[in-house]
Amino acid sequence: LKVADYLPKPVDAVELKRVLELYDKTRRTMQALVIDDSATVRGLIRKVLGSSVFHFDVKDASCGLSGFEVFAGSDFDLVVVDINMPGVDGRRTSKLLKARKPLSRIILTSSSQKDLDTARVDGARFDVTLKKPFSAADMDDAIRRAFGLKTPFELV
Repeated sequence: LKVADYLPKPVDAVELKRVLELYDKTRRTMQALVIDDSATVRGLIRKVLGSSVFHFDVKDASCGLSGFEVFAGSDFDLVVVDINMPGVDGRRTSKLLKARKPLSRIILTSSSQKDLDTARVDGARFDVTLKKPFSAADMDDAIRRAFGLKTPFELV
């Protein structure tokens, strides 16, 4: 059904505001940048973002350096960055992105949970992590967390 949220009865102002904020995010088209050295993975992430309850116009880049160049030339609401890339890896890329635009929302991805667990210790700057492989529901959850959008289940 692609239900993004629900509004419990009786409705109170705090719940209504929370649901309306989420509705606003799901209705407007946001800009996303996918940075991954694998063309196949970039295509899969595009497909996952296309299945999301959120709407994105997606651009991509094949390495950290070209990703930073694309990022610097536009305003992106969300950036999905792979940790393990040759040259400028995801950790360094995330530092560069946040240094340029500190309020950028970054999802750091990897197939290695160990890499995700140690990323912050290594100085990477990101909002959330997402372990590969992931589903559209996993991505939606990561997007919610990146934007600080609470679900009703987190409020209980």
